[in-house]
Amino acid sequence: MIPSIFSDIAPKALLASVAVWAGANYVVIGPEVASRVANADFVPVCEGNFKAMVAAAGEERASQVRMPKLDAMQELAIEQARNLYNSEWMDQLRIMSGGKDPFGIDKGARLVLQEIEDSKRAAKAAYEAAQERIRQETATTLGKAGDMCGCVADAAIADTRTDWAIYSGTLTFITPASVKAFDQRMGQAFNAGACGLKGGA
Repeated sequence: MIPSIFSDIAPKALLASVAVWAGANYVVIGPEVASRVANADFVPVCEGNFKAMVAAAGEERASQVRMPKLDAMQELAIEQARNLYNSEWMDQLRIMSGGKDPFGIDKGARLVLQEIEDSKRAAKAAYEAAQERIRQETATTLGKAGDMCGCVADAAIADTRTDWAIYSGTLTFITPASVKAFDQRMGQAFNAGACGLKGGA
């Protein structure tokens, strides 16, 4: 009688223990192990890749902003205005008029030169402002590398929670494919836009 009762109780107790162990690994232990492994092995690599990708994208954007140049007609106009302003004829006219500008030619040449110079300065300022904006946006995104990769790791852990429970529950004797290739699961989460950006991690 006693052996029969004992044999009836033992499997139930064993099943209960297995169920508790499996539940603990799914709810607490597996995600904790996953988080530690991800932060130690995968998040730093993700951050390096993310920073390289963002820096390359920033350089590409910056290279597409062209330094403004004068067109051929503007170049011709500025050259003619300079030649006129610095010509012997203008020097003679200034001498004959006692330093005055009776026909407004001197003033007109100066105005053309000033207008073109102002245009060049404004275009250069716009170019430099665009470059600075790209630099600031790139720096801001680079600063988010840790948060981005932590978010991607969390998303990948959530997708592979059962596999991490198996990994921790078997004391690492069984390593599911998604745990072995966890970096790929992080890449999939990133490419899916899990954390707000899409691209290749």
